[in-house]
Amino acid sequence: MSQSMVFDLPGWYSEDDAIGKTGLFDKKDMQASDRAINLMKAIELGRLLPTQIKKIRLALGLSQRDAGHYIGGGPNAFQKYESGDVLLSKSADTALRLLAADPRRLEEISDCNATW
Repeated sequence: MSQSMVFDLPGWYSEDDAIGKTGLFDKKDMQASDRAINLMKAIELGRLLPTQIKKIRLALGLSQRDAGHYIGGGPNAFQKYESGDVLLSKSADTALRLLAADPRRLEEISDCNATW
């Protein structure tokens, strides 16, 4: 499947460049490109999108830190998933989908984490 996306890429562009294809970009500028690529990967793989991840987490009443603890990825994982900086793993995607369908299962995950 072929995808394309148009997005604004911050950076410095020369006014002399009539075509608009050259510029200077720093790491923060390139973050927009990385996020667009991750979004297209999520669509291609059928994974939850950043907005969907946040919606499910909020519906479960979890902070980003707690979601990282219960579902996996560590304390900063959900900040990265929800911003689009990191693509959600298949296992975390599955866990979130199951929890969205039945939020009561969060208690089971809590119990499992308590015994480790």
